Amino acid sequence: MCGSQWDRTLSYKVRWFGTADQYAQRFEKEYRYEAPYQAAESTAAVLAFADAFERAGFFFLGA
Repeated sequence: MCGSQWDRTLSYKVRWFGTADQYAQRFEKEYRYEAPYQAAESTAAVLAFADAFERAGFFFLGA
């Protein structure tokens, strides 16, 4: 895996955050600065990791 460029104007949509712009809006509301591509790619990496564990039969305890 490697990082890739991200921009809030990208047209794809995912089940966790909706559109790229919706992700950026949520990020900016939480952290009070513009969402950089590094945040989006890091979020994607964590979601891929969590999905892999879930598919392998491991479960996470929520807070």
